[in-house]
Amino acid sequence: MSKTIKEYIEEKVCPVCLKKVEGSGFEEQKVPEMEFGYDEEFIYRKCPFCGSWHLVDIPEDFSNYYHDEYYSLSLTPQLVWKQLNERYTFLKKLIMKAVLKGFSGVAELYANFGKWHGDMNYILALAKLRLLEKMFKKNYKSVLDVGCGTGRFVLLLKLLGFSGEILGIDPYLDQDWVEFGLFKKSLFELNRRFDVVVLNHSLEHFTESPEIVWSKLGEILDDWGALVIRIPCASTHQFYLYKEKTHLFQAPTHTIIYSIEGLLQIAFRNNMVLWDFYNEHSWNSLHSEAYLSGITQKEFSHIKADVKNLHVLKASGVMCFIFIKKNAFEYLRKEYLQKYGLGLKE
Repeated sequence: MSKTIKEYIEEKVCPVCLKKVEGSGFEEQKVPEMEFGYDEEFIYRKCPFCGSWHLVDIPEDFSNYYHDEYYSLSLTPQLVWKQLNERYTFLKKLIMKAVLKGFSGVAELYANFGKWHGDMNYILALAKLRLLEKMFKKNYKSVLDVGCGTGRFVLLLKLLGFSGEILGIDPYLDQDWVEFGLFKKSLFELNRRFDVVVLNHSLEHFTESPEIVWSKLGEILDDWGALVIRIPCASTHQFYLYKEKTHLFQAPTHTIIYSIEGLLQIAFRNNMVLWDFYNEHSWNSLHSEAYLSGITQKEFSHIKADVKNLHVLKASGVMCFIFIKKNAFEYLRKEYLQKYGLGLKE
């Protein structure tokens, strides 16, 4: 049975790569809480083997951090739906639908005109899956959003006419919102499978050990499905440039910040293989600059920034990873080798 994250911490074992770190091998960083401006600091450790960070002093109760002023819980689903309908004109919907159907180049064109916004990151991740559907000869008809907040991703897909089943779960919702497909549940309460499982900036929030989380993700993912993970990544310049003031920490709600190496290791241990990954356009660099100036997340949310210098935004430390199961990968590998007349080694 997997240990709890606190047991790994007590034993000085990295909860991501599971290697024991002797002596003072962990790099430690005191990180201030910058979401709401509480006068608090938290300790994070960096694994010398995989480069992932983990929170050491995990709060017993997170209700002081996840409440109706937390960014993904601050609007009701009704207000999110209203906001999306007001934002998306016929032309904007047309562009987003084109990306959703697999024309990902439209997204870059959209960005080059300075029109990028965070919703495009949601859609671009799913656009990448169109190729998998063709290779597997399968239509992905069920999508689960883990840690959905008040449903922006779920409702955006509904607005764009996604024809399949799209559900969102989040233990910090105030109630079930059945009419919107949003449920107050944790990942561990599910007992069915989905074609696509999406974690939009939620994987780093789990207080359960990564091994337990990844095991459950593998359990609910269809054998031919895709696991889409959008996270802040420790393998970036952000930690060197901004140190404890990087927006990627978001202490204490980010309990694990995966490096690429750490992510690949834990995925492989849990029967997953990386199929695709890429950097995302994001505001994290600007948030980190605000933190350096003593501006909290709550205060920064009122600043309207112009979308320029996208090469800076894309170097923000936020990445998207798409995993498939090992058997599915072996199927693709076999098809590829047969196409070129090569044989698989036993």
